[in-house]
Amino acid sequence: GAERAFKEILAVGLQPNGFIMTNMVMLYSNLNLESKVRKWVEKAMMMNLGNRPVQICRTLLIKMLARTGDSVAAENEFNKLWKENSADIVVVITIMNMYSKLKQADKVIALFERAKDRDDFGNKESLYNLVMDALCRTGEIERAKMFATEVTRVVPNPSIFFYTQLIKIHGLEYNAKGIEQVVRVVRDAGLRPCTEFYNTLVVYQGLLGNFENAEACLEEARRNNLASRKVWTSLVRVYVKGMKLESAERARDRMEAAGFRLDDRTRERLEQLRQSQRSGELSLF
Repeated sequence: GAERAFKEILAVGLQPNGFIMTNMVMLYSNLNLESKVRKWVEKAMMMNLGNRPVQICRTLLIKMLARTGDSVAAENEFNKLWKENSADIVVVITIMNMYSKLKQADKVIALFERAKDRDDFGNKESLYNLVMDALCRTGEIERAKMFATEVTRVVPNPSIFFYTQLIKIHGLEYNAKGIEQVVRVVRDAGLRPCTEFYNTLVVYQGLLGNFENAEACLEEARRNNLASRKVWTSLVRVYVKGMKLESAERARDRMEAAGFRLDDRTRERLEQLRQSQRSGELSLF
């Protein structure tokens, strides 16, 4: 339907503008159709659209490649943009996030060092947050704390996303008091929590064995209309990891009542816990 509409634009003699071309690229990017995305990006680059629409189209290609796991192709496309001085903060964040998920913290930091002094990138907090995220994923807590300290020096009013990273750091250190302190700071500062903030709280309260606190975090997220599928799944997972079958099943039932379904991996782990406890009961009997 979108392609038919595009052909009609051409048929009546109109010239597609940057808005139309970016929408076509976005359509195929959302469908993860790489060949179509590349075809439409090439079309956009051959048209006289101006720099910004073409930059957006190329960024959408990179986002799709990163999302579908083709990290080498994403990196190559990004390097082309960077060499042309056409990379904005959105595409830099996309690549840093990709490296972080691949646990390539050194690559995240290398790109951070190249990007942090760019005046056109505005507030650099998001770059620092991605560095801390990467270091938490690789277990380099002391380095993550160093970057957190630097944020407090260079960013006047850190956002909720910075405090989300602090919760990860304290959680990995099994520092319950540190987590409580971050929550107090967030409330005192009047910051509005986000879904990822609640999800991180649920994960690390569960890791510490504070299941009541994890439940309280989810309930607060529900009241604020921020209890996403991810937050619900995290609650089920912390109960599964804690070998609390009944609590995990209750959380699963409440999750389904809220209109969400467990992913296959978590459902399998829940079933494994059920089977192991059942076999344990039989052997005891």
